[in-house]
Amino acid sequence: MGHPDFIKAYSSLKKGDYLRLRVDEAMDSLKQNKNRGEKLAKTHWPEKYKQLDIRNLFRYEITKRDYRLIYTIRGVGNTLTYQLL
Repeated sequence: MGHPDFIKAYSSLKKGDYLRLRVDEAMDSLKQNKNRGEKLAKTHWPEKYKQLDIRNLFRYEITKRDYRLIYTIRGVGNTLTYQLL
């Protein structure tokens, strides 16, 4: 599902919390349409993501101004998987 940092942050949100609900909605949306996120040019990647073994990075806005999901798409055979960072 995600990078340990994401899992730690997500797990700290209580069920019913506004942000957790928005994250759940975003994950459902990405499952339905793989192209909802905005691909980030590698030159715009923050340093902490450049250090990971990833080939692409996407941003998905989950609130109008403050929060977004950052994720990568990995291919395993013919299957695409999302890793939330």
